[in-house]
Amino acid sequence: MAEKQHQQSQHTGLDVDHEAHYSETAAPLSSLSTGQVQDLSSTVDKVPVWYGLSQVRCYARFNALSSFKRLMYALIPSFITTSSATTPSKSGISALDGLRGIACLFVFGEHYVICYQSRDTQVWIMRVPFIRLIYYGKAAVFLFFVISGYVLSVKPLKLIRSKSYLEFQKTISSSFLRRAIRLYLPCLIASFIACNLTSLGFFDDASIVYKQLSDFIFLKERPPPHVTLASQWRGYLSNAEFIFSGTIPYDKDTNVLNYLSYDDHQWTIPKEFQSSMAVFALLVTTSRVRTFFRMVIIFSLAVYAGWTFRLYTALFFAGMLCAETDLIRAAYYADHAHHGGSRSGLHRLMHLPNAWYKCMWVSFFTVGVWMISSPQEIQQTPNYLPSLLAHWGVWYVDDKLLTFGSILVVWSVATCPSLGPLFNNPFVAYLGKISYALYLVHGTVIKSLGYTILPRTLRLATGAAADVELNAEWWATVSDSSKVTAYLLGLSCVGTVCFWMSDLFWRFVDIPCVNFARAVENCLTRGADSNEVPLLPRSNPRTLSTSGGQCAGRTNVSRERGSSTADLHSPNAVSPTTGNAMATMGVQNPKRKNG
Repeated sequence: MAEKQHQQSQHTGLDVDHEAHYSETAAPLSSLSTGQVQDLSSTVDKVPVWYGLSQVRCYARFNALSSFKRLMYALIPSFITTSSATTPSKSGISALDGLRGIACLFVFGEHYVICYQSRDTQVWIMRVPFIRLIYYGKAAVFLFFVISGYVLSVKPLKLIRSKSYLEFQKTISSSFLRRAIRLYLPCLIASFIACNLTSLGFFDDASIVYKQLSDFIFLKERPPPHVTLASQWRGYLSNAEFIFSGTIPYDKDTNVLNYLSYDDHQWTIPKEFQSSMAVFALLVTTSRVRTFFRMVIIFSLAVYAGWTFRLYTALFFAGMLCAETDLIRAAYYADHAHHGGSRSGLHRLMHLPNAWYKCMWVSFFTVGVWMISSPQEIQQTPNYLPSLLAHWGVWYVDDKLLTFGSILVVWSVATCPSLGPLFNNPFVAYLGKISYALYLVHGTVIKSLGYTILPRTLRLATGAAADVELNAEWWATVSDSSKVTAYLLGLSCVGTVCFWMSDLFWRFVDIPCVNFARAVENCLTRGADSNEVPLLPRSNPRTLSTSGGQCAGRTNVSRERGSSTADLHSPNAVSPTTGNAMATMGVQNPKRKNG
């Protein structure tokens, strides 16, 4: 054993005696003697240079491997990792989050299914009610706005009904400060990523497919490329300017759909922000109004907004009405939990048997889904609805059905527990989490990967050879079943990549943006609830008019503060501010004329 240690010491250049001595006297250097420090110095001098470099290389290699493993683990979708698996909540708000995720799937379905549809005709099965909903993006937008109105107003309305006005003020202030960052920052980051991908030629192959097939297939043009990166960024700034131009409510030019270069479906973001501000303003305005009159005001403004073609704000107000009604119903059940109450018609309606209650809300949900899946230009669709509906009111018929249908769907999902398993399961809850990321990312994935593989999926589904030209004459001979098959083939690839990119965007962009918005709010409101020191000192007019100078003025102020504090407890007390003002104007205090 001793020979082995001696060989190791000769190989490494270390002295075993010095190692043993150092291990036995492990202590701070200040407690070592001069001879011991010299021995340690000589030991360090004996360590070869290659030994230290090898340790550094091993550490760097280990760090690189560990970083690579962490990167690969971060790229795995969160629904695969066990650490991200959570049990979804069973509340109505969580069900609405799931409904938002499903609605976002409708938007993705519309923007991708049009790649396999003609400009003038559609596949017949895609026109069937309920089935048509899977690619009807306009219905999804209506659902978005009703859900947002409900979710944004339910907590403030709870605080209003409980008379917690201080907490209500904090809630409204927090929502107002965070709303713009929450909506616009992920939107701008997604557009910036698309801008750089365009500059790198990420859409070049898709552009070739667009020029080849856009004459007979409904395709959207790719983001416009620029010569230099600087000009590409200037185009991005112009795109961002058009997004923000719709932020001001009812501006002279709020139709930004025709000006968005990268993702034209982002036109809903300014509408969302405008309507959110309208909801916050209406909540503050009606916070001290009685419940009945508050509902009358909200209903009247919703009708007015829809009548004047501000339909998206009307949908937000409709969501507020649904939230208020649910809170009234919950309060009614809480008040009548321990006693029978009156036997009025409202009481009998609120206390329907459980089976009848579920049947009523499921019927509302079914009718609402049928209404939002109705075809566009329904007045030209024969034998679908009575002709009276096609000429009723100012709104377009499609918008009428979508408005009432989206209200019924959102209200029934938020109220009926029987619909919970449809919208509270883990998959739908995950869709709700990544819904905003999926909404922002799917356009870039479809216009790049989706367009690139489009000819390949069409040839696989139809059996067309590679030398067959894909033109309008060939497209007219393709059957509907072949189109559906090609769509499903492309969906299996594009959908997978789109979900993966959405998960990454949600974890690395969306969640940090939410945390950043909360950090900005905390920074702006830190110390606001405590007694703050005024920015400017409060001057006393009588003190400034004295000739005793600055020191005399401070003495007079301190004396007045002391006397005013004592006089406040007397029945004839007058506030110091009032007394100073009366003395300045030459008016004698009537309460002190006999003092």
